[in-house]
Amino acid sequence: MPSNDHGLIKRLVFKLVKKHIAGSTTASVIRTVKQLNDKDISATITFLNENANTPARIKYNVNSYSEIIRQLTRLNLRTDISLRLSQLGYLYDKEQAINALDSIVSTSEKYGKRLWIESEASILQSNIFDLESRYKGNKNIGVEVPMDYVFKYTNGSIPKPMLSYNNIKLLASPMATSESNGKKQSKPKQKKHNQDRNSNYYKCISKLGDSKIDTTIFSHDEKTLLSLFDECDGYKKDLRLEVPLGYNRKRFGMLLKSNPRMSVYVAYGKDWVPYAINKLTEGRIKDIAKAVLDGESKVAQNG
Repeated sequence: MPSNDHGLIKRLVFKLVKKHIAGSTTASVIRTVKQLNDKDISATITFLNENANTPARIKYNVNSYSEIIRQLTRLNLRTDISLRLSQLGYLYDKEQAINALDSIVSTSEKYGKRLWIESEASILQSNIFDLESRYKGNKNIGVEVPMDYVFKYTNGSIPKPMLSYNNIKLLASPMATSESNGKKQSKPKQKKHNQDRNSNYYKCISKLGDSKIDTTIFSHDEKTLLSLFDECDGYKKDLRLEVPLGYNRKRFGMLLKSNPRMSVYVAYGKDWVPYAINKLTEGRIKDIAKAVLDGESKVAQNG
């Protein structure tokens, strides 16, 4: 694809995702969090600066997260922090990345902010679980886990390290529609797929609830959230639902009526391509986004 066409497509895609991004500066994300808190809605913020591969960039990311934690605390804003291990150089030097994470964890503990370690396709979930022994008992640390990972890669059982964390965020895939992976799906099969999937999800949620683990469910599909929430009747009071910034107001209102424990995932920064791919897209759209945008992201990293 010619570079001019590639750049045009990127600009067009940005117009579609910009409502999900608070801006590029610390001031912009603080302003957004204030607006949410004023409506009694909590937030989880993340800094869009990816794949640190030099000590200088790792240090910059560590300082950025530490500073935003201090500012949010000083302003008494109700928000969690979310980061990716790739931002700390994990793909290049694991030991250096863990030392960097220790620094941010220390700051989050000092100021009482919950810190989420996000799931990434480039880093095995088992590697994230390996941190359990390092931060065991730390009430300020949480990990993201794709729900489908639990049942696809662990034969339906809950990974033991997952039960050692005090905070778990489950990433729920949208409910199946009449078209799945490019193939038409009959309504009975579609309904059966959703029922089976929700049954598996419920097993996971109930196990976490029985283990007294603070559980959040993240999805950009309100049908999935509402369906899961309705099925998890015995655990509703312990669940928190989270959606990305820019969510449809009407649908968000529906979720608020079902569960007042709502949170909004607020991203800020200039490096939005990986975020658009990993958080805002699913299925075929995700594959297309990767094909169109991932190449440009790699060019930017190597530039």
